[in-house]
Amino acid sequence: MTIDIINAIIDGGVLVFIVLVSTVGISADALDWNHGVCKKNGLPWKSFDMDSQGGRGYNAGDETIWISWPVDHNFTKKVCDFLED
Repeated sequence: MTIDIINAIIDGGVLVFIVLVSTVGISADALDWNHGVCKKNGLPWKSFDMDSQGGRGYNAGDETIWISWPVDHNFTKKVCDFLED
């Protein structure tokens, strides 16, 4: 019985850890993305590459960011829709 309780606590801790890491990652990407505008120079981010794991690279002047989480989904969808037309 004690081992079951310990396993439940460990499983809950792992789940909480995964949720926290995901939340931090999404928040960091959202802050960098800044609704598609670079915070340092005010220029819009322009897509230049996608890595093998789906991360998207953006440039704005001399600044570069890589986005892993779907905080740029609406922007990416608009670009893909435009390219298909």
